[in-house]
Amino acid sequence: VIRYQGITAEAEKRGIIVVAPFGYNRRGWYGSLGQGNIVGFQLPEKLTAQADLPDNLGELSEKDVLNVLDLTLEEFTVDRKRVYLMGHSMGGGGTLYLGMKYHQKWAALAPLAPAVYSSPKDLSKIPNMPVVMVQGEHDHLVPVSTTRRWAETMKELEMPHEYIEIKGGDHVGSITRNPNVMTRVFEFLDRQTRD
Repeated sequence: VIRYQGITAEAEKRGIIVVAPFGYNRRGWYGSLGQGNIVGFQLPEKLTAQADLPDNLGELSEKDVLNVLDLTLEEFTVDRKRVYLMGHSMGGGGTLYLGMKYHQKWAALAPLAPAVYSSPKDLSKIPNMPVVMVQGEHDHLVPVSTTRRWAETMKELEMPHEYIEIKGGDHVGSITRNPNVMTRVFEFLDRQTRD
């Protein structure tokens, strides 16, 4: 179930298929923190004691997204020039990571309050990639200053982008319960086509 208000309505209105890969499990970070098992990264000790997690958790998390994409492209009629990547928080960081690593697959990226641990300088790898980025002004999990630096780098690189900062917004509710922002995100994505 996609619990973000506005996503399914916008997708149906625009004829967009939405899939939500899990990234193997909630500790995989879509590969953005490395290809190994990063379960101990900033997690409480009681969550790091699990010995059943694979040594290549990051790799499996990244592959999950790519496998779901391949299955979707095989099973449905999809305009391959209009495939977009969007994610929130850890998924937003994964969106930037996978968007840069596999830039040839995406027409545009939509990182929402991205928990990203790489440098905005990495955007030089994708100077023509359209990006719509959303951030809550008072997000206590992903600092607005970090996301603003990414947006400023997009501006410096003259990337096609839109930065949406939600005045007074937090990390979760101002994005998940904000159909107006989802409309703006989908409007941006809907205008993008990969060459």
